[in-house]
Amino acid sequence: MNISTNNLQSRTASASGCTIIESGGTTFQGSKVLVVFAESNEENSDSTLLVQDLKGVNVWTNDDWLGSRYLNGSLLGGSSSDVTTVYTSGVGRTPGRPTDAGILVSFLPGEAICAFSREKTTDNLKSVSISITDVTSLATKVYSIEGGDTLKNLINAK
Repeated sequence: MNISTNNLQSRTASASGCTIIESGGTTFQGSKVLVVFAESNEENSDSTLLVQDLKGVNVWTNDDWLGSRYLNGSLLGGSSSDVTTVYTSGVGRTPGRPTDAGILVSFLPGEAICAFSREKTTDNLKSVSISITDVTSLATKVYSIEGGDTLKNLINAK
């Protein structure tokens, strides 16, 4: 699964992209692993990202993709190099700018989810692209070969 949407955002107007997690295929600890990016190519744009199931049970947040990532307010584990490795192996790239938002999330198959992006720097409308990509099969394959708990650390709170 790979969806993307282009939209406008500001501090007061959020952009969004929603989907229902597919039921078939590989899972990791019973869930699908997704990479979500909120990217802009506009000057002085700084996206923040919130990804949640529509019940509001699991809320994932990030400001700058190499910065801190949170699940329900709790800091997530893993290092910047782990994040970069998963993004590169999962979607073939990292976000384009340091101020773009990105987060690795996990949701149960069949869950309806939405990603919301909001501008941090201005009330002026800025363009943003939100993408949601299922990387479960690639992520589990890479980490079953490498061993360790890297993937688990990236999606579980410390």
